[in-house]
Parts: sequence; structure tokens; C-alpha cells
Amino acid sequence: MRIDFAKKTIEGPSRSTPIVSFDKSQDQLLMQGTELGFAWTLVIDTATGEMTSSVVNRDHAYIMFGACTVK
Repeated sequence: MRIDFAKKTIEGPSRSTPIVSFDKSQDQLLMQGTELGFAWTLVIDTATGEMTSSVVNRDHAYIMFGACTVK
């Protein structure tokens, strides 16, 4: 997936979703939005690029860990 900060979207191979909420602090970037009945949160450490993401609805919760790189 790719984050397009100019368009405020997160893009994947088959669709993109808008970033509805965006907050930047000294240590992290926090993004939130909704897609296909799920709410999602993505947090990126600004120093290391490490990320944690959650995707939840009333029945399911998914937690993902990874790292972001600059393209």
C-alpha cells in the first residue's frame, strides 16, 4: 500500500481510501478513516518508519505491524 500525503489517501492495488483524520506530533503520524464498514487507524513512528495499524468493526479486529519506506 502507498500513502499519498498530497491527496490524503491510502492506495492499494485495487482501490484507495481517504484519510479522514490526520495528526502529526514530534514522534508519530496518526491517520484514521473508514472503508467497507470498517474503521481503521494507522500510526507511523517518524524516526524509524515502524507502523502499527488496526482495522475494526463490531465483529472483528485486525492488528498489523510493519515498516514504511520512502519511495
